[in-house]
Amino acid sequence: MGRVDLYITVPSLFRCPISLDLMKSPVSLCTGVTYDRTSIQRWLDDGNNTCPATMQVLKTKELVPNRNLQRLIQIWFDSVARRQLDSESCPSSVAVRSQNQVKLLVKHLDNNNCISSLTKILHFARESAENREFVASIDGFPNKVFDFMTNAESGIKVVEQVIKLLDLMLSKISDKTPLLETNSLSTILLVLQRGNSYSQIQAVRLLESLAVDGESKLKIAQKEGSIPELVKSLRKEKNPRLIEASLSCLIAITTPKCIKNKIIQHRTIPELKNLLSQPNSTIEETKMACRDGSTRRQQSFKEIQEISLRKMGFFY
Repeated sequence: MGRVDLYITVPSLFRCPISLDLMKSPVSLCTGVTYDRTSIQRWLDDGNNTCPATMQVLKTKELVPNRNLQRLIQIWFDSVARRQLDSESCPSSVAVRSQNQVKLLVKHLDNNNCISSLTKILHFARESAENREFVASIDGFPNKVFDFMTNAESGIKVVEQVIKLLDLMLSKISDKTPLLETNSLSTILLVLQRGNSYSQIQAVRLLESLAVDGESKLKIAQKEGSIPELVKSLRKEKNPRLIEASLSCLIAITTPKCIKNKIIQHRTIPELKNLLSQPNSTIEETKMACRDGSTRRQQSFKEIQEISLRKMGFFY
């Protein structure tokens, strides 16, 4: 279909008033007008002391990050990227017309045709809840999917497709224990390290879905690299949706006391304190969700902060 991105219209709110390009780092002047940091910094460096849009004289040249707008731009950008990805990976030619076709795809699912087959199965499963029920009921389907998660030779593109499928269908699979095996957890972490931002979010959501009891939480937390990778995902320059998913996952796995101590050892608390100090509406929404949601999540999040503050010599 050619270059789909040529036909995408960028909302005017997301364009820099100076360059008219999509803003990468939106910052606001004291006049309240937002610009891309590079463009407005160049304007100021040229000796100008006015707001380009209003021509008001600036009382201060301080640039304040507009994090709410940056979050909206990121959400819009991710949405466009997903639509493009779906249009490229799931064209009409991959549409599966019958359940028998799906059965054949599952039966012959192997490393030789896996990306094409996984894409078709995923496209079929997305269409309805009934389709997802059918795919999950196919004899041998869960084991074949799990095999990709435990096979070290599976490439990152294959694993990303598998993660998409699991994120969509995990609730339909009764026995999830193979996903808690060391090799499967390593594969999930691989996507968190090397996958695209959308796949990373799905990988984190998958980890949270697997953390259903004390044993599963311990396995996830004790897997080498799991907590450090989740902590890395909390950095403020990351995708806000990935930050929210990672924070939710950390909350979900922190019920056992030994995990809380492990999280503190990995300097998670300073990251959380830094994150919560940012005027970021995504994090505010996460905090509201914790307060309005289950008591378990609210207590876990508060307890993490309390343990950290005591350890650092601070008290409520």
